[in-house]
Amino acid sequence: MPYLIRLKQCVAEYLESKERRHIFNALKYASSIPVVIFSAVQRKAIMYITEVGSVPQYWYLKEDAIFRFWIMFVFINSMYSFWWDISMDWNLVTVQLDPTEINDHHQPQLKHHNKVIRHPPQITTPMIHFRRQLYFSQPFWYVLSIFFDFLLRITWSLKLSSHIYLRKLDGSIFLMELLEIFRRWVWVIFRLESEWVKKVYNSLPNAAFENLRMNLLDRRSSGTLSPIVEEEDP
Repeated sequence: MPYLIRLKQCVAEYLESKERRHIFNALKYASSIPVVIFSAVQRKAIMYITEVGSVPQYWYLKEDAIFRFWIMFVFINSMYSFWWDISMDWNLVTVQLDPTEINDHHQPQLKHHNKVIRHPPQITTPMIHFRRQLYFSQPFWYVLSIFFDFLLRITWSLKLSSHIYLRKLDGSIFLMELLEIFRRWVWVIFRLESEWVKKVYNSLPNAAFENLRMNLLDRRSSGTLSPIVEEEDP
């Protein structure tokens, strides 16, 4: 199975380099395995229901529970793969904890030389930050690529499900394969864009940018381009 092969490769890369990025990448491939398993189980359950009216008594899960688990794992796999695309491969989005002040009239006060000093309390709120350094002048293309990647990730996850008889629809398999080719080309374009931005800004003097986090999860940074390899994603 391709996902098991990629999972093994990611674990081997982690053992060699000790970079956490490979472990999180391995989790992405691991998340596709339950989708395949529960899809096969649900297909078997459909056969039992068609023949005898219900699944065998020795099964621990009934058909409705199997379907719920399948939906859950499809959702996890799709969202994890989508987030990996835009945050790790494209470096477009990051989540950071930003401190925010609380307006509280009952906040503690300190007296210093007959003056009241107010120290507003702060809480950390997770905020989504978009990369400010872009190659394409129009942000519209980045928003559109994120939207299409999200949509096509969900569509491609359905192909992992053998119990969905898409072959009954004329041209459905060809259409899904065509959409997946399109998604991979979009992935390559914005992966190259990310590497170009990293190379250019790392080559500038005093290249320290708060919103350009190109070294996520212990990724080694350098002034040279990293190899671009399209992974066998689900």
